[in-house]
Amino acid sequence: MRMSMRTTAWVLLSIACTAASAEPGTTDPYCRGHAAFDQFDFWLGEWDVYAGEDYGQLVGRNRIERHARGCVIEENWLNAAGTDGVSLRYFDPAAKSWRMFWVSDGYSVETEGGQLEPGVMLLEGNIHYFADDIVTGFRVRFTANGDGTVRQFAEQLDPKTSEWVVWFDGLYRKSKDKETN
Repeated sequence: MRMSMRTTAWVLLSIACTAASAEPGTTDPYCRGHAAFDQFDFWLGEWDVYAGEDYGQLVGRNRIERHARGCVIEENWLNAAGTDGVSLRYFDPAAKSWRMFWVSDGYSVETEGGQLEPGVMLLEGNIHYFADDIVTGFRVRFTANGDGTVRQFAEQLDPKTSEWVVWFDGLYRKSKDKETN
């Protein structure tokens, strides 16, 4: 049986990616064997997200899941108005920190950071608004609560006043449509 050059390239790429995700001499996924890659596990699942007074207003839904044999976390957001956004997060062993890249209609966010304590993650970086070409400071904190909810609290640096202002304050509750983790 003869494979095309394109098929051969895909097969070799798949083998290389699989090999790269394992430690030398093992077949186990590299990322699933290191505790740092598990620090965001409290956030995995299907979520209904609430904001506003007493977190009473449903503002969107979020699906958080692992990919690439546990090495990356993908976030798929859909707000109540129908605008979506996607992020990828991964732990960088060389830098010993988490990195996140988010894109939505009109802006992107790049951050890095890590675990402050079990169940609390802080990522800091910049938000870039495309239309005005404004780049300013951004930070987001994720906190796992004892009742199974997760709070996401994000702030941005106001470029005019140089003060931190609340950008988003949301409470994640496991989706009533799906209970996954």
